[in-house]
Amino acid sequence: MDLAQLTTEARNSASEQIDRLSALEIVQLMNAEDAQVSWAVGRVAAAIAEALDGIAERLRRGGRLIYLGAGTSGRLGVLDASECPPTFNSRPWQVVGLIAGGPTALTRAVEGAEDRPEVAVEDLQRIHLSRDDTVVGIATSGRTPYVIGGLRYAGQIGALTIGLTCNADSEMAAVSQQMIVPVVGPEVISGSTRLKAGTATKLVLNMLTTGAMVKLGKTYGNLMVDLQTTNQKLTHRSRRIVRELTGVGADDAAALLERCGGELQTVGRGEAGSSNPQAAGWPTALDNVQWAIDRALLAAGAGRTPVRAACLALAGTGRDADRQRVQAWAQRSGFSERVLVAHDALPVLAAGTPAGVGVALIAGTGSLAFGRNATGRTARAGGWGYLIGDEGSGYTIARQALQAAARGWDGCGPQTALGDRLLAELGLTQPGELVHAVYGRQQDRHWLAGLARVAIQAAGEGDPVAEQILSAAAADLAAMGCAVAKQLGFQPGPRPLHLAMAGGLLVNAAPLRERVIQILREGAFPQVEARMVPEPVAGAVRLAGELLAS
Repeated sequence: MDLAQLTTEARNSASEQIDRLSALEIVQLMNAEDAQVSWAVGRVAAAIAEALDGIAERLRRGGRLIYLGAGTSGRLGVLDASECPPTFNSRPWQVVGLIAGGPTALTRAVEGAEDRPEVAVEDLQRIHLSRDDTVVGIATSGRTPYVIGGLRYAGQIGALTIGLTCNADSEMAAVSQQMIVPVVGPEVISGSTRLKAGTATKLVLNMLTTGAMVKLGKTYGNLMVDLQTTNQKLTHRSRRIVRELTGVGADDAAALLERCGGELQTVGRGEAGSSNPQAAGWPTALDNVQWAIDRALLAAGAGRTPVRAACLALAGTGRDADRQRVQAWAQRSGFSERVLVAHDALPVLAAGTPAGVGVALIAGTGSLAFGRNATGRTARAGGWGYLIGDEGSGYTIARQALQAAARGWDGCGPQTALGDRLLAELGLTQPGELVHAVYGRQQDRHWLAGLARVAIQAAGEGDPVAEQILSAAAADLAAMGCAVAKQLGFQPGPRPLHLAMAGGLLVNAAPLRERVIQILREGAFPQVEARMVPEPVAGAVRLAGELLAS
């Protein structure tokens, strides 16, 4: 493709008079243009996720992630690679950044470096590229010879090749197994791809390395737990993480870290299918629990060695008889010396409130509010399931968005951008195609709930119908939280209401989260201290620690 035909080289009509604008007007114009970048990256989320999975798989088996680029693209790759060791304690060789022209090109242009594809081959050969590696070629134009030459060579030896460009239908597609193409449009300054294209590139690289490291167990919830305490800041951070996860005091946290050489690590994780006995049946649910435990112990190198204490917080075990049945099974299993069987919302409270006292508000595919006061009394609201309740959940928001789109198409309701956005999200072109796409997967409520992100994005960009849906969801969630707080006798006053917020919807949708908190503060509880709990299992670890210390 000729350079003049590239989207990123075109003139931006919005900035044609930029040289006549005031400083404030320039800033406002650039900010408005930059706001388009997040949406462009969001449109290729599925491609990024596919690449992330491939990268994580190859890192897990000893391979590397190698960025390859020239100019701004190369510098961004080197920057992202250099941040991985201090952030995730990754080995320096795991994520590598190669730039056309070598290290000199990081601070000044090296003439002609990007035009030599054979140099990329030499650079990859010098680091002994193998079929276990992943090469991400970064080129905003999609036509940089250095990058194309490197991708072609990587593909020939069997490495996973991923192209990242901001121009559609680029030459990179012919030499890449996977493509990530966030099209951000013309730049404010024509051809200055360090602007929107550079921002989009950095966002994608953030997702690739952060996501891959999360999948490798480098975090526990959203806490960095594979740390080396090489400076004062990291020492304090490690101690704080130990205190948050276990509930021990500062001195005990420091002693624990000293015993393990200053490093804090997740030593084993295990995953399995549903452990909800009401949904999966008792035999399947308990088999899945055992399978997850076995996998975690195996990952930790502990075999079937019993642990000192464990907390099992399982959905569908709200009745005393159900918890007693799990307790009896755990004793027969013998995987732990002591076992606590708890309500599945209790770890959210343990991780997100002081001493487990407050309200847990959970919204993902479904929704639930659960709380406990200082006397140990508990209360709940919601959790009635998708046919009766689940107000404010991802499933409900997605269903309402689909209904609003259909009413708009039929002329029975207000026009909304939700229709076009849903079609784009599902890769459809006509409204009639939506019926098969949705009803063909109606049993997969988790998938359907994922469409809530379309409504959240539309609301963020000012669509009034989407804003109404989001406001109603926030009001429903706030009402559940308020109901539980009142049942437990929490009163407005100088002491704040401690609110732990969990579930995929609340964790990932900041606008919804902020509206819920605002409604509570403007209503019955002016003082609200909210804390996110992205991985409630951290609370289960804390509860197990308390059991061990009791």
